[in-house]
Amino acid sequence: MPSKPTSHDVTAWLERAREGDPGARGALFDAVYNELHDLAARQMSRERKGHTLQATALVNELCLRFFDHGSLPGRNRAEFLAVAATAMRRILINHAKARARRKRGRGIAPVSLEEAATPPAANLISS
Repeated sequence: MPSKPTSHDVTAWLERAREGDPGARGALFDAVYNELHDLAARQMSRERKGHTLQATALVNELCLRFFDHGSLPGRNRAEFLAVAATAMRRILINHAKARARRKRGRGIAPVSLEEAATPPAANLISS
């Protein structure tokens, strides 16, 4: 069984990953995945019951942002995990905002008060 990576290992992988070493990115991901999942589970425990996201989906979204599309944050393990926790909260906030937009009828064309007050038959006659 491999030993648990140290904070020094994570810091070294962060530096090497920023320099473009794909092996370091993989090692970093493997080293922090369980901690990220624990963070996500704690974040999700504060959310409403029946939430459509799960901890694993939250980690996956975070990893897409950090490992695939963006630069890796933080100079060491503690900073990396702190930024990850903040990013998870932002993902959940954006998810809640999107849900609220859908709930309020996003995508439906707005109607002015005058149009809403005019019966449909009157619109056909006056045209």
